Amino acid sequence: MAEACSNRSLGIRGELDAETFLVDQGFSVIAKNFRFGRNGEIDLIVRKENLFVFAEVKTRTGSAFGGGVYAISRPKKLNLEKTARFFIQKYPEAGQKGILFRFDLLSVSPSGIEWIKDIIRW
Repeated sequence: MAEACSNRSLGIRGELDAETFLVDQGFSVIAKNFRFGRNGEIDLIVRKENLFVFAEVKTRTGSAFGGGVYAISRPKKLNLEKTARFFIQKYPEAGQKGILFRFDLLSVSPSGIEWIKDIIRW
């Protein structure tokens, strides 16, 4: 049980670090932990001008199991896409003409944040 709490605390800390990182890059936070159904969640949704970024955050304490990019399975990608479509339906300003969307991964580790842009082609 303690490990689950520890893992959750690590994840929360990683999401806060990723949020600060994106705000420092000029993005505004639109939503955190945006949920759709039982399995759909987007960690951060941020916006900069006409670009919305759906950000998945993976926090690692080391590299024993590879970086965060290895945690993005095909089912996870499908859930991210479904959740993003729900977000666009729920927030009409996201559906305006000229708005662009991108899925990014922020892999947070003791050595810093690796920002991998465009992890899902839409």
